[in-house]
Amino acid sequence: MYRSGVASEQSAYNQPPHVSMYMSEAVMRGNVTNISIEHEPTKKNYIKGEQLDTTGLKLIATYENGRVSELTYYETNGYDPSKLGEQTVTVSSGNASASFKVNVTNGTTYYSDNFKTTTFQT
Repeated sequence: MYRSGVASEQSAYNQPPHVSMYMSEAVMRGNVTNISIEHEPTKKNYIKGEQLDTTGLKLIATYENGRVSELTYYETNGYDPSKLGEQTVTVSSGNASASFKVNVTNGTTYYSDNFKTTTFQT
């Protein structure tokens, strides 16, 4: 009993004087107040069943402290790979959002012997 009491007291005294925990982007920069799309994704046309590919998407965030920088952490909503036609995809971080359009069409994806994907539009 005595040893555990002493050990807990000593562990509290030997802590560094700085914060040593993860601090999120929201804590460091404040909340995102605006998102603008600098570059839309490279891929805008999809075959039914394909997953959303945001390669090439570049978002610029404005934070409540006035700082402006590239946004690398965001959520996407509104894309349904089973729904045909034009869809609006929304990217968001906190209460701010921006959107872009993609198109989903019927088609067939075939796999060749070397497992590369070839897509044929119907």
